[in-house]
Amino acid sequence: MRDMIGRHRRTTGSRVSAALRDICRRFVVKPSPPEQRTMVGFALSRPRHLEPLNALRHPIAGQSNGWFVWRGPAIPRDDDKFFAPLHVEHLDEHAPELGPYLDLPPGWGVVLAPGYEDVWYDENSSTSDRSAPDRPASGGANGTSHDRWRWNTQGPGGD
Repeated sequence: MRDMIGRHRRTTGSRVSAALRDICRRFVVKPSPPEQRTMVGFALSRPRHLEPLNALRHPIAGQSNGWFVWRGPAIPRDDDKFFAPLHVEHLDEHAPELGPYLDLPPGWGVVLAPGYEDVWYDENSSTSDRSAPDRPASGGANGTSHDRWRWNTQGPGGD
């Protein structure tokens, strides 16, 4: 992310900034880029090859930009030290594929794997009205409390 964020701030026409804009445009949200030198909660104990990559943006507080990122299955409930603080500038060393999604505002989540993308909004995880997608609330899939849109890059029927 160090390179991506630096390019995003310096070169408005770059491929990276275009990808950041495209993601927010696709989900009809106002971009909320993480400030430089802010922290991401990152599960450094999980190996890089573990899939999927999960990311959830909570409300921004203090030095945290709200992003929490981990690989593999669910977060262990009994491990208070699962997430380590990581400057956003170093995120590209651990999860370069997350770069285009970093401008999604609090309340948004991402699950990525080869050929798979799941981007969703959870109205209960954000206190900011500007995070809400400009779409009618559906009540969520399967009775959940959040709106969810799936984007499977394998095409129809691959979900």
